[in-house]
Amino acid sequence: MNFITGEYWVSHLANIFVRLLRICRHYSSDPVFICCSATIANPREHAELLTGKPAVLINENGAPLSRKETCDLQPPDDKQTKGDKEIFTL
Repeated sequence: MNFITGEYWVSHLANIFVRLLRICRHYSSDPVFICCSATIANPREHAELLTGKPAVLINENGAPLSRKETCDLQPPDDKQTKGDKEIFTL
């Protein structure tokens, strides 16, 4: 499903949240929604629009990181051109 052009899908999802909140209010419940996004530019505003409730943006990663090693490779200067491709001899 394409989420960019799926305006009807987003509207449907928002209606599901509205119905869910209505059921929760009936039973005197106040749910907490946890929304995750790795690609959207404005996740807090989007979550507020979907759920109808104020959202808090957590923009930091608190997970521990292990030591990282990087290796940068630079090809040698003696390159040969063959057509539109460059060939490097090691």
